[in-house]
Amino acid sequence: MPDAPGGSLEFAGATSTRQSAPRQVTENGLSVTVSAPKVFTPTEAASPRAPRAVAFDVVIDNERTSVYRPAQLSVTATSDGATAIQVIDSTQGYTGLVSATEEVPPGHNVRVAVAFALPAEPAAFRLIVQPDALAGSRMTVYQGTV
Repeated sequence: MPDAPGGSLEFAGATSTRQSAPRQVTENGLSVTVSAPKVFTPTEAASPRAPRAVAFDVVIDNERTSVYRPAQLSVTATSDGATAIQVIDSTQGYTGLVSATEEVPPGHNVRVAVAFALPAEPAAFRLIVQPDALAGSRMTVYQGTV
């Protein structure tokens, strides 16, 4: 699904240009909604250790007639053009994709809280969601400086 142009948005600790609508619908009946970015300091228990991280809530609504399996979900990111590493900081609620294991019946949704490592200084950041890795529909859901 191609990115659609959007306007500039201001968030606490982040300036962004959304490349697409906050809610996008795939051609196979799944919709994706992503929260505004939340920049935070990871705890001592976080893995991997990072000076900063950015978190998003990703909600996948199953609007099709069959069950959705979150194992099909892929969420990736880049920071200053390099692959961003997912941060697991369960003490702050960021458990990543492994927490979404139950099948989602038609008409229901799944929410996943993901976080990615950032450098100490503000960086260009891009979040890409692929709700169904088999269908191949990747979408940029956030792009900006965090």
